[in-house]
Amino acid sequence: MEVLVSAHPGISDDCIVSVRCGSTRRQAPLDIARCQALKFPSNLETLNEPLKIDVLKPVASARLVLHPQQDEYFMNFLDKPGMAIGLNVQPASQTSEGGADAGTAGHHPGRKQGQAQGPASARDYLELHGVLKYVQSMLTALIQAKPKDTKILTTSCCISCPPPRPVHLQGSRRPAKRHFGQTAPSIFRLSPMQTGTVKSYNPHKGWGFVECNGQDSFLHNKELKGQCPSAGDQVSFKVEPSEKGTVATEVAVQVSSEEAFYAGEIKRFNPVKGYGFISCEAFPEQDVFVLKSELPQGFGPEGGRCKFKVAKEEKGPAAKQVQLLGAAEQMRAWMGWGKGWGKGFGYS
Repeated sequence: MEVLVSAHPGISDDCIVSVRCGSTRRQAPLDIARCQALKFPSNLETLNEPLKIDVLKPVASARLVLHPQQDEYFMNFLDKPGMAIGLNVQPASQTSEGGADAGTAGHHPGRKQGQAQGPASARDYLELHGVLKYVQSMLTALIQAKPKDTKILTTSCCISCPPPRPVHLQGSRRPAKRHFGQTAPSIFRLSPMQTGTVKSYNPHKGWGFVECNGQDSFLHNKELKGQCPSAGDQVSFKVEPSEKGTVATEVAVQVSSEEAFYAGEIKRFNPVKGYGFISCEAFPEQDVFVLKSELPQGFGPEGGRCKFKVAKEEKGPAAKQVQLLGAAEQMRAWMGWGKGWGKGFGYS
């Protein structure tokens, strides 16, 4: 039996028609179902049950490049930020052609069993790890999608799955299993440097989100190298996959040095002499000098976190417009309650 769509008033061309006959279901986009019939094994003369027809509308779509030694994939939909899907792709049969057990894959005649011999050439290495087929599949997806910005699709393909597992020769020691979502080795981290906008960032908690091409990536202060961005700042970064989505790495805030904020820790502060020093990852060679007048109410608890601007002076960087963060700010607020609090301790 064949079913051909002859008309679809009120239904847009981007919809999908799905027809179920008994236990068999066939579906296709409407523009294809108009010219190619959906075929069923049922006999029209003996059919005694109605057809079930569904009209589906795509919510999100993406192309996934499969790797020959990969079974776990996690990918985001670039056209629908916040939507993602995890897939487990397995072969239909666990035995290879000719009846050989799948565990013997990669065993080459002439090699002694129990010995793991490395690839003899670059081509052997690429074939052993399935790189050639992986790149070929990625190029095929690129040609089919024809995106205006090729970097978006290639980045999506590279971060859509964890690293491929190498083929292990018979008798070789198998390495520890790589967990789902773990960072891929450098050969598969092909994500280019991107430019985006800080959507939100909480300096007290040290994390936020950066947006690029409609996709949000998690931003952690460990990737900022001492910088402290604000919402709306432009940043350059790379994207890497994680179990909960994508993560921004190697982040650089693109603001002028006069307007840039930094985050650090008050290393020491002498309230009597009225100055101290702040350690900051952005200035690894020299601590940042800070005057009491730049601290809120002249309060600078040692070990307290803070954000600040920097002015370059003759003897080195000096902190300006210091703002305390987290517990240090709570302590300052408590010390400032009522008249006379802090007097005698150098904080008046």
